[in-house]
Amino acid sequence: MSQVAEAAGVSQSTVSFVLNGRERANGSISPETKRRVQEAAEHLGYRPNRSARALVTGRSHLIGLCVRNLGLSHYANIIQRTEDQIRVSPFHLLISRWDSDFDSPENRLLEGLFPWPLDGVLALEAGEVLAKHWEEKQKWPAPIVSMGGTRYHIENLDSVGIDLPRGITQATKHLMEIGCRRIAFITSQVAPAPREQRAHAYETFMEQHRLQPEFIAIDHQNRSTAHRQVKQYITQHGCPDGLLCINDEVALGTYRALCELKINVPSDVALIGCDGIEDTLYLECPITTIVQPVEEMCRIAWEFLQQRIENPGLEVRHQLLMPELAVRDSSQFFGGNRK
Repeated sequence: MSQVAEAAGVSQSTVSFVLNGRERANGSISPETKRRVQEAAEHLGYRPNRSARALVTGRSHLIGLCVRNLGLSHYANIIQRTEDQIRVSPFHLLISRWDSDFDSPENRLLEGLFPWPLDGVLALEAGEVLAKHWEEKQKWPAPIVSMGGTRYHIENLDSVGIDLPRGITQATKHLMEIGCRRIAFITSQVAPAPREQRAHAYETFMEQHRLQPEFIAIDHQNRSTAHRQVKQYITQHGCPDGLLCINDEVALGTYRALCELKINVPSDVALIGCDGIEDTLYLECPITTIVQPVEEMCRIAWEFLQQRIENPGLEVRHQLLMPELAVRDSSQFFGGNRK
């Protein structure tokens, strides 16, 4: 590195900033300086040695993001927003998916099989399983910050959550106010107790307003399953006048089922999703959805984790963010009355 600095006519610290992608953190490094450093490094064949750096500093500068599901647009959006936060720092992001069995060999993060020790972990709706796993092993390899719309609150972990039950209550109230009376909730979790938080919020609101809760059970919370099974349910039981979906993927699959059944949205049935993914905007009838403040959640969670890495003795912090109901054509009725 000293040879690169000499060839480029800069300090070793400047070489470090540039070659580690941290030149934004040092506002005095000009594009011309960055170019000279990169050209000198390429000419000399210099590559930073992560192993040596970790031995010297005691830091790997790797952050793990543990995610429940990599196949849904909402989670992909969170991954991108998290990476946006971390990429302007000295750290790099590694992603691992966990399944329902936290002792599964597929759980590479939980088994400590990431290719390098981590300086910290962001647990996206996975804080509970991480805490349980590591407490049983009596070993906490890295600080953890829990985040998400569900399963985010762990008493002894920093957390940033989104109040989805409040969003569901707002959405159910909106459906009632536009005239819906047979309002059904589409979810994969319909066991009597304990209900998933969103399902519980829906059921509580319906009972408080003397409306009959109606659950449409689907096997998986994705578009194809919702399309097939909601279509079957409506064919057998008729169509409610309001449909509230546990997420936007389910709302999109439900929308397609309604189109195939020649049921008009919104004049025959109002439809609401949850998450706020971009796809809900680009339909002939844009879908009303509960928008999660994903960017804010990722920003705060990353701030919490950086502070925890630097100061492990900080008091545990919990922050709860509010979602927003974005009312669109799928739950608006021209003239103000339902037919």
